[in-house]
Amino acid sequence: MPLAAWQIQDGTPRRLQVGAIELEKNLETWIEKDIGLIDAGLLVIQRQLHVDGGILDLLCVDLQGRATVVEIKKGKLVRETIAQGIDYAASVALMPVGTLRDRIESYLGQLPDHPGIAALLDPSNDGQREVAVVVVGVGRDPGLHRMIDFLGQTYNMPIRAITFDVFELDQGQRILVREETEPETTAIQSDVAKLTAAGVIDAAGGPGSPAGRWMLTIVHAIERNGLYARPYKWSFMATPMQNKARGVIVFGRWSGTVQISHNADALAEFFPIDQASVEAILGPSHTNTPILTDADAQAWAAKLDRVFGSIETTDGDT
Repeated sequence: MPLAAWQIQDGTPRRLQVGAIELEKNLETWIEKDIGLIDAGLLVIQRQLHVDGGILDLLCVDLQGRATVVEIKKGKLVRETIAQGIDYAASVALMPVGTLRDRIESYLGQLPDHPGIAALLDPSNDGQREVAVVVVGVGRDPGLHRMIDFLGQTYNMPIRAITFDVFELDQGQRILVREETEPETTAIQSDVAKLTAAGVIDAAGGPGSPAGRWMLTIVHAIERNGLYARPYKWSFMATPMQNKARGVIVFGRWSGTVQISHNADALAEFFPIDQASVEAILGPSHTNTPILTDADAQAWAAKLDRVFGSIETTDGDT
């Protein structure tokens, strides 16, 4: 069913007209300028990237170091769009880390302090790099949702579709309305990956080591506040229980140091708290915070308790 939007003026609803734009051209530029149109946890690392499968529109990296292919269509998303996105993802997954680094540096210049960059460029990920797929367009084929469900539930593939509608106001301004489709339920890990929380802690030195102890402190805080601690190779991605593919916090041991970063925008998307309130407690989003002592780990865990404590207090007041 097509989306519709109304503007309330002087207590009277007025239906907005659907706008006409060169969607593919404009969306690619808008998403590059504000990746929050798709996911504020992503960082654009290349545009119009030539790969074996063709030219992909945008290549991003998430907080966990997972590459994300963004394929934008000017019209309705069809099943062939999924195949094209997967083909691009296969090309990115097999790209040598040195080539990937060169492509990123050619676009960004100096590599930023983003929590996912180091993990993405780790040489040990060559040949086993995980790649997510996001397809973007206007409207979607009825079979698209079925395909996304099948790929997500059966093969643990991180894939989703985002569609936009554009509405015009009297003064020529435009309003973008986003609708998202992703698997109803997502398999969290495959038998091949064999990723476990215990394995991540062992890789950090074991539960008796300082790094392992600090990471366990944060894992316990994640879990007692109702989040899921999804294990990766050397790290965890904390996710909402209702969507275990979307990260709100990332923490792990990189370059010999335990570091943690959060996505305040994603927390505000899934929980009744605004971004500014999250950052007032946890600090700026997408900033790597080192955990160097037991006190550091306990302090960060206490801050997370404060965030979710404020959510419970707000819920109780309504």
